Amino acid sequence: MTTITTTTKPTTKTTTTSFSALKLCAGKLYKMAVGIFCAALLLSAGVAAVLGVTHSRTLRQQTTSAQVHQTGGHGYPCADNRCVCKEFTADCNSNRLKYIPALPANVTELLFSENDLRSEMLTEDFFVNASNIRVLDLSINHLTYVQRGVFSPIPNLASLFIDRNPITYDSIAHLLSLPSLKNLDASDCGLGPLPSDVFGDIKTNIEVLSFFKNRINPLNLTELLPLKHLKWINVAQNGINTFVIDNPIGLVILDVSSNALYTFPSTCMNGSSLFPKLKRFYLDANRMQALDSHSICLPEVDYLGLSDNFLGSMDEGTFSDEHFPSLKYLYLQNNIDQFGVYDNMFSNTKLTELVLNNNNLKFGDLTSVPTDAFANCTSLTVLYLDGNNFEGVDCVRFQQLFGHLPLTYLSMRRCQMSGIFENTFAPLSGLIRLDLRSNRITNIPDGAFDLHPNLTDLYFSQNKISVVRETTFSESTRTQFAKLLLGYNPFVCSCDLLWFRAWLASNRSLFYEFEFLDPPQYNCSNIPGKMVENFTMVQQACLLSQEASIQVTVILSLTFFVFTVASLLFRYRWHLRLILYEAFRGKSNIRQQHLMAGNFTYDVFVSYASEDLPWVREHLMPELEDRLGLRLCVHERDFIPGNNIVDNIADCVQSSKKILMVFSRDFVKHQWCQFELTFCLSHAMDYDDALIIVCVDDVVSSEMTSAMMAVLKITTYIQWEEFADAIEAFWGRLRLSMNEITGQIGP
Repeated sequence: MTTITTTTKPTTKTTTTSFSALKLCAGKLYKMAVGIFCAALLLSAGVAAVLGVTHSRTLRQQTTSAQVHQTGGHGYPCADNRCVCKEFTADCNSNRLKYIPALPANVTELLFSENDLRSEMLTEDFFVNASNIRVLDLSINHLTYVQRGVFSPIPNLASLFIDRNPITYDSIAHLLSLPSLKNLDASDCGLGPLPSDVFGDIKTNIEVLSFFKNRINPLNLTELLPLKHLKWINVAQNGINTFVIDNPIGLVILDVSSNALYTFPSTCMNGSSLFPKLKRFYLDANRMQALDSHSICLPEVDYLGLSDNFLGSMDEGTFSDEHFPSLKYLYLQNNIDQFGVYDNMFSNTKLTELVLNNNNLKFGDLTSVPTDAFANCTSLTVLYLDGNNFEGVDCVRFQQLFGHLPLTYLSMRRCQMSGIFENTFAPLSGLIRLDLRSNRITNIPDGAFDLHPNLTDLYFSQNKISVVRETTFSESTRTQFAKLLLGYNPFVCSCDLLWFRAWLASNRSLFYEFEFLDPPQYNCSNIPGKMVENFTMVQQACLLSQEASIQVTVILSLTFFVFTVASLLFRYRWHLRLILYEAFRGKSNIRQQHLMAGNFTYDVFVSYASEDLPWVREHLMPELEDRLGLRLCVHERDFIPGNNIVDNIADCVQSSKKILMVFSRDFVKHQWCQFELTFCLSHAMDYDDALIIVCVDDVVSSEMTSAMMAVLKITTYIQWEEFADAIEAFWGRLRLSMNEITGQIGP
């Protein structure tokens, strides 16, 4: 006897997945063999579940005849207007019926759930009007037992649903003995562990049995050995932590998902398989932390579900041909513990579909995913890698991992990819569908998919792509697409996008998964509220190429910059010159040499506006000439008549030891005054001198020229004011500024 016992540990994991799809397949059991059909249906249900789709137990539509009649449903009132019929089905759910009314002759499926039935109501003649029924649903009533002979009026009953009734194992054993019954659903009936030898004395043809969502723990499969025709059993969501089997059993499908198993069940006994015919094995949403490949004997298993566990410890070559010689479909997603990939872990020549979503695998790290992890997967055509990490995976690394695979479907959603290269997918020439949604890809390289003649579905939604060019896809590649999803990207609506806008507007069905249901997905990131299909531009604005536009923009920008700098230099030229002059003034003996070598006619050159001549005659000349004995150059008196004004200015400045500027509002207005200021500034800087500035009134700064502003900012000027103390201070400061030529410091 093989027994697997695991101790329940606290966990926050609450994933529950239901694979009870029995009712969905039961309605067609009279047309085909129940085992084959339900096995195929369970496979599709399992695929949906492991890919993240909640697959709950399918219930038939519970609609009264009155509701269907009022809402214009497709069914029609039947059975004394107590039920609704459609094709071969009579829906009598939730009508509180205490009997079965006469049904149309063609009805073979009866839905009779939620009618508040009691066990004592089910007498031998209760089902007289249901003699043609093959599928019967008695779920969600109050049945605690079933009397013998109750179903005798239904000789061809193949499928029976008694789920969510507090039924007992004795009644289940009786139901299993019905010779025509192939499918029994006893889900959520409050059943405990299987009693010893509970089915030992019955003869049965049962093939499909569901004990979903009961309390069958431990699971002793030995008690099912008397059910010789049993192919599929569903014991999901039973809290099972102990798994017992001591002889081979002929199951084809075993669903033990959503339980509490901590290790992979042992399937070997003395080197032989305990499940020699098992093809589908569902172990999703358990608590498995390890998988010992040496205790696996599953020669026929082609589907293995191990998603939503805590797998971290596995061997090299765990899923290889040696351990799973028939494996085609492997689901290993959402293993949230320290899940790792090992050398040759998936080295299986039969494996065709592999799901590794959301395992936090770092494909750029050799220690997380070895280069030969997918070696010898010569039949692998479908690969899901969503929700893993592809940061740092370059073209070489990608092709080492996957370039040898014969993939037709590759999904890499939410993989943190920041870009692809022109030849990243080149070796995967057989691709039919490629899903790269929800990454950070900024550009689709030109021609990246032109070598994929079979590619019909390409998904780039929710990336960071700003433009799709005419050269991105060749003409032949564009014609082969059935779906090209590019929505929710930050498109920049400019000349470069006009071509794509036209393509999008002409073939909307190509760019939308569901053309008439999907919301707008193509919007301009640079124009709020504008859809790509609706944005327009003037054709002339797009005549220049992008490169030419960039060159023109750069040239104009440089021209503007140079012009701005030149304007600022010109405007503040005197500021700059005077700042530099003041910084270096007095560091040479040019001034002294000039004074010693010069033949000066005047001591001071006076620059003033003609309107200020009265002040010069009345105040300045008496003080400097009469009291200090200086010789002033005053142009009304000293300029030589007949000479050019410029020559007079130049000669007089050159013949003067010092220069005195009389600033006033009138000085600002005269062009000749400004010329004199400019000339005198240059002369002073050439001979390392300093101008003497006096202001005879308040000059508004907004009216000053740049030269006057520059002089006043770096030169201490003397202000004239009309009261006694100020006048005395004025002359004292002026005499001090003349010290260089008078040799006097005070009055």
